[in-house]
Amino acid sequence: EEDTNRIRTLARQAVEQALEFCTEGEGHCQVRKELWPDPASAEIGVRSDGKELAGLRYSEREDFREFREANYSDGIAEVTGRWLEKDEAVVVLGEEVANFGGGAYQATKGLPSRFPDRVLNTPISEAGFIGLSCGAAMTGLKPVVEIMFPDFTLVAADQVFNQIAKARHMYGGKTDLPLVARTRIATGLGYGGQHSMDPIGLFALFPGWRIAAPSTAFDYIGLFNTAMVSLDPVLFLEHNALYTKKFPVPVDDLDYFIPFGKARVTAEGNDITVLTYSSMTGRVEAIAGRLAAEGVSAEIIDLRTVDLVSLDYATVGKSLKKTGAVAIVEEAAGGLAIGARIAAEVTRRFFDDLDGPPACLASKNVSNSVSRVLEEAVLLSDEEIFEGLLQVGRRTWH
Repeated sequence: EEDTNRIRTLARQAVEQALEFCTEGEGHCQVRKELWPDPASAEIGVRSDGKELAGLRYSEREDFREFREANYSDGIAEVTGRWLEKDEAVVVLGEEVANFGGGAYQATKGLPSRFPDRVLNTPISEAGFIGLSCGAAMTGLKPVVEIMFPDFTLVAADQVFNQIAKARHMYGGKTDLPLVARTRIATGLGYGGQHSMDPIGLFALFPGWRIAAPSTAFDYIGLFNTAMVSLDPVLFLEHNALYTKKFPVPVDDLDYFIPFGKARVTAEGNDITVLTYSSMTGRVEAIAGRLAAEGVSAEIIDLRTVDLVSLDYATVGKSLKKTGAVAIVEEAAGGLAIGARIAAEVTRRFFDDLDGPPACLASKNVSNSVSRVLEEAVLLSDEEIFEGLLQVGRRTWH
């Protein structure tokens, strides 16, 4: 009874102190005028102001002379290992990340034996370990969290979207979220509707998340380094088709950075601007030769970071002044694609430079099937990409 009374007294005092601090007026309570927030501050805290990224050594491929070949998955493991080496605050969490010598995708290859106390298997409980990573990030650690399949973010929707995506803004920019989440897009494997979602449109709904979708191992390493310095949560989209592909990466250098919000023109052209990301970049590059044979010259822009807040519209606008036509190509299902949102913003910004409406090429708005035949019928095909870009290039798209 004594403890209960003490708690009640403390609670009453806390309320009385808060009331006295926040309010004024006789007979009724009004918030003190000086405590009302400035409406201009409404967006403060959605993201870090970026000061932590000042002074980073940003680089592109042209800045290096010597390269070696590395699998995409090896690039992930190597840059993750580099951060485990140089920063004791880094911890890797996920299902089976410490098994098979490097996780289910070999993205932690060689790391469990080197860092057994910081590469940690979790139970099959996304809500649990993603929630844990949120608290860890808010208290100074730098968790790298593998979400085995992006569909499983829905199991942890409260933690992913209602907490991590919003915490900085809810606390007025006073809470950092230095967290990296990695997830694999497993389309084309017949894994079915619950294991092959592309979550880009879902994460893009929440401006607190930055989204990286690197198409090469070089870009992955540079963007991962930036993400690990950033005080914002960053999602990495990793397409399974890229894991075993080899890419040139610098010899003896895992410490360069690629900035958020900076696209890369991978091929120059005059007739059409093609915006794409992740595995679709290589597919569009392969199709460009067929387009050229039909008289359509395509300028291909690999967006690299695809959160809508920091999309590289400067590069897009510069290209459109030359081409006058744009298409957004992505593999995500129609309802989860971000092409329509990009198209709307491109139209608003560059209307006078457009010869016609932007084209949005995406997969059908259908969940992927375990039937390879049905999955292939749903996913955006190379032939559909070719035909769509040809029409845009010839100004017959409608």
